[in-house]
Amino acid sequence: MVTRVPALELADYLERLYRAAGMSRGGARTMAASHVEADLRGIPGHGSRLAPAYLAKLRTGRLNPRPRVTARHEGAVWLALDADLAPGPVAARLAVTASVRRARRHGVGLVCIRRAGHAGALGIAASRAAQRGLVSVLAAPTSSASVALLSGTGTPLLGPAAFAVGVPGPDPGQPVVVDLAAASSSWGRVHQQARTGQDLPEGWALDAAGCPVRDPRQAAVLLPAGERGQALAIVLHLLLGALTGTAPLPTGAEGRGLLSLVLDPVLLGGSGLATAVDEVGRAVREQGARMPSDRAWAHRAAARRSGIELDDEDLAALVTAGLPHVRAPRGWPRPTPLPDLLGGTAVSTDTRTTASCSAVLDQLADADPMVLHQGPRRPQVARALHAVLDVGDPYPVVSAARRLCDGPLERALADVAEQRLLHEPTGRRVPLQELPSRVLTHLTRHHRLTGAQAEALHFALRCSFPFPGIVGTPHAPFALKAELPAGFTPVATPEEIAATQRAAGPDGLNTRYMISQMKGGMSCDFGVGCPLMCAYCYRREGDTVDGYLGSWEPTGFLGAEEVVQRLLAHPWFTPHVTPLGLHMSTSEAFLPKLWSRTWTALKLLDDLGLTNRVSCITKYGLSDEQIEQLESLVNIDLDINICYAAMPTAIEPPNRQRRLDFLRRALASDRLNVLAYYRPIAEGINTTDAHMRDVWTTFKDTDARTVVLGGLKFGDDHVHSFMSYGLPLPSGSFTPGKKLLSAATEQRIMAMFEEVYADVPAERRPAVVKRSSCGRSVERGSHLADYNGHYDLPATNCRLRCPAAQHQLCATATMPEEGTVRQLLARIGRPDARFDITASTVVVHADLSQFERTFLRQNALHPVHTARQAADLLAGRLSR
Repeated sequence: MVTRVPALELADYLERLYRAAGMSRGGARTMAASHVEADLRGIPGHGSRLAPAYLAKLRTGRLNPRPRVTARHEGAVWLALDADLAPGPVAARLAVTASVRRARRHGVGLVCIRRAGHAGALGIAASRAAQRGLVSVLAAPTSSASVALLSGTGTPLLGPAAFAVGVPGPDPGQPVVVDLAAASSSWGRVHQQARTGQDLPEGWALDAAGCPVRDPRQAAVLLPAGERGQALAIVLHLLLGALTGTAPLPTGAEGRGLLSLVLDPVLLGGSGLATAVDEVGRAVREQGARMPSDRAWAHRAAARRSGIELDDEDLAALVTAGLPHVRAPRGWPRPTPLPDLLGGTAVSTDTRTTASCSAVLDQLADADPMVLHQGPRRPQVARALHAVLDVGDPYPVVSAARRLCDGPLERALADVAEQRLLHEPTGRRVPLQELPSRVLTHLTRHHRLTGAQAEALHFALRCSFPFPGIVGTPHAPFALKAELPAGFTPVATPEEIAATQRAAGPDGLNTRYMISQMKGGMSCDFGVGCPLMCAYCYRREGDTVDGYLGSWEPTGFLGAEEVVQRLLAHPWFTPHVTPLGLHMSTSEAFLPKLWSRTWTALKLLDDLGLTNRVSCITKYGLSDEQIEQLESLVNIDLDINICYAAMPTAIEPPNRQRRLDFLRRALASDRLNVLAYYRPIAEGINTTDAHMRDVWTTFKDTDARTVVLGGLKFGDDHVHSFMSYGLPLPSGSFTPGKKLLSAATEQRIMAMFEEVYADVPAERRPAVVKRSSCGRSVERGSHLADYNGHYDLPATNCRLRCPAAQHQLCATATMPEEGTVRQLLARIGRPDARFDITASTVVVHADLSQFERTFLRQNALHPVHTARQAADLLAGRLSR
């Protein structure tokens, strides 16, 4: 039986299938368009029936859903690319686009690609250039040997190399296209003959024994299309192997070559080509023959009117390819799932688990149409949705959640999946904390969700995030887990770990456990020591020549895996919420001898699917290759704080140019959050007009977006260090544990800012803030209130150049829920502490250390004070 499917409906479904397999929106759209266009032109062997095979290759890693295509060589008219195992239609579109661009400028454009997947119908790619008035030639081999020589042993040696030519004609939309294979047929055509029960023509194929065969079901090897076809196949293999850098004969490996040659007939003097095509076309048709592609264009016009024909087997395979995450269009059949979605015969454990989860979801949906809403079934729903969670692809969870609701809530979830609202345009994941401002608010307004529906939507989207470690589940993100994840064994009990934090020094450095709760966030401290020899830092250590070279080694430093394990076991760490820092107060994250630890830790956190804010503060720099590594991170919300304050070189390493080159390169990235950290500002040392002008000119030249001012902490150990180096001491009265930046110096700094930026429009000047947590919120686009709650003292903390959007966000910060505060207090051993939640602060009626208060503040995203501090705040006696 045959079903007619509208082309747009089929294209939409195919695009969603490829998006669910991890492809970008553009890549998925290219794949869908290629299949549908082949179906429309009557080439079903390259149409939508191939989608399940492509999807299986994407899911098993044989093809890359998000390839990083790189240029190997390039000239004015030619380009050699490595496609990084991109699906063939994606690589072919890229090749034609690049060829067209060069042909428009120079008359000729040649692109050679290696390591691409099967390109499908090359005539479709050739048409794209021909429809723009250009001549296009494409050629591609196959990766497996399936064509025997005419007079050979019957053993396959060649592949059915494909060759296509597109020539523009009088109708721009219907160029003349020739799409040939060097073999007598394509395998798609053979499979089609088998489906329809038709015999193969003589000379098309051999069976497994090497004997000629006409039954398509017995065909094992194809034959060339005569002596000319055999010669063409040999030449194409040689030519493509030489030009693309691939093996001249098929090897069975997935990556293969592709060649695209585009000519501009106008630039090359052939302005009469369209007229010639018209004349030849009329002459051919007058004799009762067809021009190449006449049949394809006629079939396309009819299929667009009546729909694309898909038989039951193809339609069932397409529906099954989407199970259980991608819903087929209404009216399509709902067949029983195939044993293995990846194309095998055995039922894998993952498949059994998926089927079990699907059954649970069906039971939940049948039992309660409001099951996503607040209620006793929430834990069960969270477990069912988490069972289909893939850290690399959150949308299967969204699709599963759609099965549990209907109406506006279901339509809102459909928008999330179809518009990929859980990802930024760059491909990075939208952090869980930013869902309310970036996703939920819009969907609530657009779909007119009630408060209960909006809360249910938030819960469903939380289920698309993993919660590793001992804290958090989608239904209770701030609570200690009642049951730990399978296979996870904490390195110590929560009570033992909390005791080490209570024993930390006044700066919060926890040298016993090496995970420290500090004001800037929770610092993952691999070890203590640094060779940069900055005179104001207690970390200095080692024997160096210029602060970078020498014999320093990170002795006693922990490995990245152990640090991450300790973090996940910490009762104060909340997945997706706790701001993190690497080596925040113990070393330099980007030192060459620490880079491997830093990168491994970042990659581990990213692979866990965590979207926490992670900060690295540095006076060092990274290479372009290392920056590209950071840009490859998808989940964690990384920011780099690059310090520069024109400090004399006797106090800081003399690396100004290296640091500023790094700042400039990092700021150019659209995948990194970068803060220019104007610190340390030491009264009387780097606070002359010349120093200030140097810093602001530097930040102006590098196009800094967000600048944080930072004073200097100065204690007795710093005094001894400065005196031992014969350095002048900074002026001012220092308070232990606090940075000093006087109001007078701050005013002079901002006056110099106005002078340096006088020729820059106000809207293009950088934001300037006093607190690093404020700067991180601003740099990320003002989606969250300052996580340290500095807006409780706006006259002190918000008086520089904080954007109005951030001011408004902080001023209208949402009060935390009572249950959240209760869960947080339980994690610091105070489950019964009395508290009050007000619009300005959470008042806890218990003695809290400064770091317990920091923990509460950073999780509640709201100021937190003890009762005494709240009274001082109201009386105007509290300062930070």
